Amino acid sequence: MRGWAKLTQAKWKRPIVNNYVTEGVAEYVLTLCNDDFDQVCIDVGAFHAEWLSNSYLLELLGWKVFCIEPNPHCMDGLSSRAHVYQYAMGPENKDDVDFYIFTDPSGALGEAGGTGLINHPSMQNMLTDHIKVKMRTLDWFIENCAKVDHVDFLSIDVELSEMGVLNGIDLDKWGVKVICIENIYSKEDQHTYLDQHGFKKINRLVFNDIYIRK
Repeated sequence: MRGWAKLTQAKWKRPIVNNYVTEGVAEYVLTLCNDDFDQVCIDVGAFHAEWLSNSYLLELLGWKVFCIEPNPHCMDGLSSRAHVYQYAMGPENKDDVDFYIFTDPSGALGEAGGTGLINHPSMQNMLTDHIKVKMRTLDWFIENCAKVDHVDFLSIDVELSEMGVLNGIDLDKWGVKVICIENIYSKEDQHTYLDQHGFKKINRLVFNDIYIRK
């Protein structure tokens, strides 16, 4: 019996994990699963193994999860995950791409808020590092790293670079069923793009919009 089925029958009594902090995304995705799901997840902008993770619970339940995170400072925090790759995801394959690391002075978010491919003008007082990273498209990643023939759940959290990630994947080719995409400012470009590519929005959890294939 698949992990999600066990969890459903247990009335969502998830495994007890001391450090797991969630916004409820993985738990909600599990309610959408059916026999068409073969338990493959790609987590773009994974940041940490457990803290605010959209995929940790799925991995605990036996899903094959690929964590993608460009920030080298996050590698230790992701070391407990099974499949971790240090790339930025975007619309093209390119080396030596600018990557900006912002640090929350209060310590609450660490480098989670704003860190990414965009040098946010309003956050210059929080900019603590500027490095170069490798950018790859999700199409390239799936073909060359994940080496799977489909993706059931795609999670994207890349601090306002979400459209670049979407422009690097053929959603139909990989049969993506569910997408969680951060949309802090409820921008319409993401919604329009996903609607035009056959997805409908069914929920919003904190800053995360959840889409399912129509």
